[in-house]
Amino acid sequence: MQDKNSKKISFTACSVKKKFSSEQLTSYSGLSVTSDFINHCGIYGKLEHLFPTIRHNASRFSTAQILSSVLLASLCGVHRLKRIENFTFDALVSRLLKLPKNIDEDTIRRHLTGLGERGARSLHELLLDFTGLQVSRCGLSRLTLDCDSSTFTVYGNQQGAEVGYNSHKKGSKSYHPILCFVTEMKLLVNSWLRPGSAYTSNGVCEFVKETLAALPQKVEKVFFRADSGFFNGGLFNLLEDGKHEYLVKVKLKNLKDLLAGQTWQPIGPRTATCQFTHQCSGWRNPRMFYAVRVVKQIVLPTSPSARRENGRRITSCILLLA
Repeated sequence: MQDKNSKKISFTACSVKKKFSSEQLTSYSGLSVTSDFINHCGIYGKLEHLFPTIRHNASRFSTAQILSSVLLASLCGVHRLKRIENFTFDALVSRLLKLPKNIDEDTIRRHLTGLGERGARSLHELLLDFTGLQVSRCGLSRLTLDCDSSTFTVYGNQQGAEVGYNSHKKGSKSYHPILCFVTEMKLLVNSWLRPGSAYTSNGVCEFVKETLAALPQKVEKVFFRADSGFFNGGLFNLLEDGKHEYLVKVKLKNLKDLLAGQTWQPIGPRTATCQFTHQCSGWRNPRMFYAVRVVKQIVLPTSPSARRENGRRITSCILLLA
């Protein structure tokens, strides 16, 4: 006999028939199709399985309903907790998630706080499992991974937000997440939320290890691409040990002097290339560098006598490690 206090609040998303009428108008009509797709992918069911909610006298919502409302609200551009209450008051949203009433801000905050770090890790593992399943369905044996970071400015005293490099609003607190995409599928395969003070390549080796482990076994080789913020010798060692290829923009202090001593091969009237091997400090072995130089402008001298000679060339150069 099951104890009354151990009963769980079950949650199953439903579909809504669409019709054009003047009753119960909604501004989120397109959400019905999106919710059907989320339900088809099994995300609602996985949230219900990960976070079962014990029924109490005061419990009216399950944790899966709370998380699903936050998910749908985010897709609709509702990014603040205090606005989700109005969002869940919508007749369509209420019917899709089977809500007995609209969810107030305190209820959302209480459920999310109760999840804690363990809940955050469970959600992250759910993301990795879901993306790994999508990659396996595409049937590709070679993938291109694009790694990048972004800055999100916040206002107030949000947890984990710190002051760091912020090109949009200098001196403001921000988050600095690291992201990884599967280029062929335009799919976000992994992401870490970091404080704004974190440098671009902080934790990148552990991040890439986790990303590679989430890929299906049928993926034999990965082509990794990133900008100069991920110019990291430990990352290159990790990719080489896995026999993966990579292309990363170079970031060196002595870059100008290093390029000046190379032999350039012209491939056009204003373009030249070169390639060479170089071993940076702390590297276990030298690696191949590729550079492209483009003449953007030729500045002629002001004096007529010096104007007969070649003018000063303003060039743009990009150096890649592969």
